[in-house]
Amino acid sequence: MAEVLHMQPISYGMHNIDEIAKKIRGLVGQYPIITFTGSLGAGKTTLIGRILVHYGVQEPVTSPTFTYLQQYTTADGKIVYHFDLYRIDSVDAFLAAGFDEYLHQPGSIVFIEWPEVIMPLIADSVCHINLEYCDEGSRLLRYNEVPARKKADSFVKKS
Repeated sequence: MAEVLHMQPISYGMHNIDEIAKKIRGLVGQYPIITFTGSLGAGKTTLIGRILVHYGVQEPVTSPTFTYLQQYTTADGKIVYHFDLYRIDSVDAFLAAGFDEYLHQPGSIVFIEWPEVIMPLIADSVCHINLEYCDEGSRLLRYNEVPARKKADSFVKKS
């Protein structure tokens, strides 16, 4: 099982959302898949939109609730896949749609809202972010980093 690093909760609001977005952007180098959980209205799409602004994405960022996937291109040419899996009811449905092919594209970034249904597919090299609605002006962010598993050394006995 992969090691999970639990980080301290961070309180934020619209006044400092860009500071939070920059911190999350800094995690992308280590974790090309970042998941976002939280209740409806917690601010998942808003936060992803602010992260994408810091990547130089100029087009409006919208929730792919009905299309499941939006694709964006960063200023430096990286592809960002933004999933909203609220309406996907099983891993099989995700796989049947071919969405698994987007998860590990070289040089891409993947943001996933409502990832619970596909957690078995993203067991490591992922950062899980949970947003809690505190009140109209503030949210509480918690995140767990799950580093890549270390490949087991070959256990060949030498005589």
